[in-house]
Amino acid sequence: IRWMNAANAEALIGHRPSELGDLSGGLWQERQEKAILSSGEARHDVRHELSCGGRKRVLSTTMAPARASNGDVVGVITISRDVTERVQTDEALRVSEERLRLAFQASSATLFDWNLRSDEFIYSATPSDGQLPPAVAGGFATIEARIHPEDLPTLRRLIDAHLHDGTPFQKLELRSLAPDGASYRWYSVNAQAAWDSDGRPLRLVGSILDIDDLRQAQG
Repeated sequence: IRWMNAANAEALIGHRPSELGDLSGGLWQERQEKAILSSGEARHDVRHELSCGGRKRVLSTTMAPARASNGDVVGVITISRDVTERVQTDEALRVSEERLRLAFQASSATLFDWNLRSDEFIYSATPSDGQLPPAVAGGFATIEARIHPEDLPTLRRLIDAHLHDGTPFQKLELRSLAPDGASYRWYSVNAQAAWDSDGRPLRLVGSILDIDDLRQAQG
């Protein structure tokens, strides 16, 4: 209460929300309370803005009806939490993820996420490649079956070194089956693992870029 209007709590008793601090916020709260008094239904995590000292804050408000012993609604219990920083963090994360998505689309790269515990291998293919489905049945064994036999040992060694010794997994060039399933194309692979608190690898996330045209041009 003091954060809103710098008044003593005792001096606020008997006043309506719209008479305290931010007028628009008070009117909003009064409308919500009237709706709850009428319906008798609680409302949870309702987000709304409040002006305080010239700054906009975001509140998460939960309201529930207060009932008399006979079940009649006689008031409203309101709890509000300042979630401004959380909202700002979520928005920054959303913008960052969108920027990353656009960057990968522009590079024609494919993202992958390998869950090392469940052996689930998921691809997020860009429209320009389409060489693999969004989810690969059979886990990593299915991926290995696509790799050129001469490149498979190198891939296995680098994965093992990265997961157990932290050796960087960067710009590994290898051949994998093309969409026609009969020919091979060159790809460049970058990856980064995530470990749990005990140092055990959880997942391997990375990108795949088709460099076949470049390799062919280089002869």
